Amino acid sequence: MKRVCLALLILALAGAGYVASPFVAAFRIGEAIKAGDSAYLTGKIEWPSVRNSLRHSLGPVALGIPDPGLEDDLTYWQRFKLSLGQGSVDRIVDAYVTPERLPQLFTLGRTYRELTGRVVPERTLANLPRRIAETWSRIKRGVFLTPTLFEIEAEDRFAPERRYVGVLRLQGTEWRLVALTVKIVSPIGKLVSAEDVYSEYDEELGAPPPSVLAD
Repeated sequence: MKRVCLALLILALAGAGYVASPFVAAFRIGEAIKAGDSAYLTGKIEWPSVRNSLRHSLGPVALGIPDPGLEDDLTYWQRFKLSLGQGSVDRIVDAYVTPERLPQLFTLGRTYRELTGRVVPERTLANLPRRIAETWSRIKRGVFLTPTLFEIEAEDRFAPERRYVGVLRLQGTEWRLVALTVKIVSPIGKLVSAEDVYSEYDEELGAPPPSVLAD
């Protein structure tokens, strides 16, 4: 009986660790970006697929255009902006979404926030529990698409209407970020940005495109 109880306890702990592991991986990737740890980011992010997903979602968000998949609902001006501006967005993503330059973008953003009076405390071991709690409070959704694919959605710390949707894939014993998209949610929870941003790489991930409907 004791052996059965021990086996059940081990299975329960293993299951809890498995469920928590993608959340831990996402948090550690975020911390690495803030710390400028490009070596860690190189091994934890599939950069080509992440850049591809960002290109598809950042264009409409940056240009203030609703779901570009609904072409019949776009005005001529919106179509013009999308066709003209998407190339610029693509070049920015290609240039800055790299292990070395992505942390630089975060540093620039932090400097801007400090200049505008929104000072963020330095990252220390003492405030780690508070940072973990704050990160957890911004997570809006976490779901296993398959046993080896996990999707997590979190709101921006300074702009709650902006959401980041990441997809992590389990490779061996570690989770790697394989896709990242950005979407804007209206105050009433209606999705404003593209819903079909996964359409070109869902087959590569091995799962159907995850829903990006707001909570």
